[in-house]
Amino acid sequence: MRRAIWIPAAVALVAFVVTFASVRGKSADARAMPTPPPATQAPVVSATAPEPPAKALAEAACGAAGLPECPLQAWMKANAGPAMTAADTKRLERAFTRIAAFSPAGFANWEAIAREGSAAASKGDVVGCRRACKTCHDQHRARYRAERRAAPL
Repeated sequence: MRRAIWIPAAVALVAFVVTFASVRGKSADARAMPTPPPATQAPVVSATAPEPPAKALAEAACGAAGLPECPLQAWMKANAGPAMTAADTKRLERAFTRIAAFSPAGFANWEAIAREGSAAASKGDVVGCRRACKTCHDQHRARYRAERRAAPL
């Protein structure tokens, strides 16, 4: 069992020594500027994806697998989702009223769609509620995720 502990350390030490030995004789300028490939050699294409922009990394602080849910996502899962699953029109009416209040500036029809959902819920029309959800998601989900995903409610 003790061998298993020192093996990774030994491998790391050997890798360090090999790396250090390969750059030891070169000047700082030679280490900073890699040697270009010969003209006859085909360019190397990286199999990895390019680094995402800093904005995308900052916005990925929520909502993705392994990360906490985003504010609107968490609210929807806790309130609107269970109400819709249960077809509880009283809770759906309250949820749609609250969703209308979440309407961000520049998202045309958000509030109107939520009010239509609230009206459908007050009439007991679950199909109308589903239609309002779909309409809002179709019109706004992609843009909201791109621009306001992590915004507080």
